[in-house]
Amino acid sequence: MLYRGRFVGRAGRAVCGVLGLFVAMAGGCSLSNPGPSAPSATLNFPTLLALTDASGGAPSHLVVASSNFDLRYRNGSVLSLDLNRLSQVLPDDCEACQVSAVEVLATGGEVRIGSHVSAMEIDVQRGALYLAVRSDADITRIQLDQASGALSCASAGASACSGSGTGSDKSLAGTRGVSLPTDPVAMAIAELSSFGSTHQGRYLFLAHRGGAVSLWLESTNGDSLELLDVLSGLVINLSSLAAHPSTHVLWAPSSVTSLVEQIGVSLDGDSGEPDSATLVHAGRVRVDVNGTASNLRAVSFFDAGQGDQVALLSRSPDLLLTSAATTTDTLLALGGVASLGAGPSRMRVAELGGRTMLFVTSFDAKELQIFDAATGTQLAVVDGLGGPFDVVVDAPRQRAYVADFLTSTVRVISLAPWLQCLSGSGGGAECIPTYLGQVGEPRTSSELL
Repeated sequence: MLYRGRFVGRAGRAVCGVLGLFVAMAGGCSLSNPGPSAPSATLNFPTLLALTDASGGAPSHLVVASSNFDLRYRNGSVLSLDLNRLSQVLPDDCEACQVSAVEVLATGGEVRIGSHVSAMEIDVQRGALYLAVRSDADITRIQLDQASGALSCASAGASACSGSGTGSDKSLAGTRGVSLPTDPVAMAIAELSSFGSTHQGRYLFLAHRGGAVSLWLESTNGDSLELLDVLSGLVINLSSLAAHPSTHVLWAPSSVTSLVEQIGVSLDGDSGEPDSATLVHAGRVRVDVNGTASNLRAVSFFDAGQGDQVALLSRSPDLLLTSAATTTDTLLALGGVASLGAGPSRMRVAELGGRTMLFVTSFDAKELQIFDAATGTQLAVVDGLGGPFDVVVDAPRQRAYVADFLTSTVRVISLAPWLQCLSGSGGGAECIPTYLGQVGEPRTSSELL
């Protein structure tokens, strides 16, 4: 059964003025503004979310990256929101409640970053955030105190966190004739052991819009990053990046083709040293849905009891595609095809109520859709949002948090009554995900014109 929840916020549905910004970006305009800094505790076109470590129970903080998409200020920002405090001021009996970001901001939980952040990964073991920012080719690294939620730049005393202040080393890449491409758009992190190394540490991977992937080595103590290699000549407009859970081959779909690039890591067989690693082109998979599927936006892997599976979001047409995650086929054999609302953007895998679920945001349709990963069945939809982009799932609290790009808010949705219905123990509760409210003052249409 499909359960549908609905909320219509203050912001209107027609936000035509933002279109001019997309046109300006396509024309290659500058991503910098020498004007004022963004006010403290302000959400300005939030695009990315991350949850802190939940190994001891519920995650303590929600990290929100704002893109400063309209270039209103000289910087974007990252905020750390206290989830225990948020649960107090936005309880499960709320109905479209609103709280300001400053009410739930962790002490010391804000840093500035460059404009147009495009990817963010969290390392819960080391208490670090890694960001790809389109106005800064290097990786931006932020320290995170997971107990307090406090954030700080990797370079002490910096007025804003940036890749140039991370301490990245490009000397080895220089000796190999490798230079770092611009316009990073996606990121993945993997342990060195995944690639046969006996050393401790991590590799970081950046996908670059122009058709390249860069490989970085993080030092053992996490205080520096070294650029090792760049694989170029890939299809352009790479849109996402994820590592296969078993083979560790990276999958990178393109938003202008029906192709998914596959990239592997090769270690020097003699030395086995982590810094000997290079990237290799491992293959290319084509996605075909009756001759279409030419705009792929996200890739994720999951195991719902049927072995490694891959999920892809397509915008042409708007579909959720699932398949066995094989790396030898040149044509992806689709196991499931589900319709999505217009403009699917991001996807998260979550374990809830004994099921593996896929949470998908559809930007143009203003919807959050939830699917059973094993069957591809749509289980629920929350519509009437402003411009949902990213989503994370807080399983212990049975909540979902949605970065609403167009209204510059974070939407808070309770999954509890709906999950009770799925388990057959609803007890008369309304069988829909419940919209509780938002963090931040919603933008109106006129403010975006």
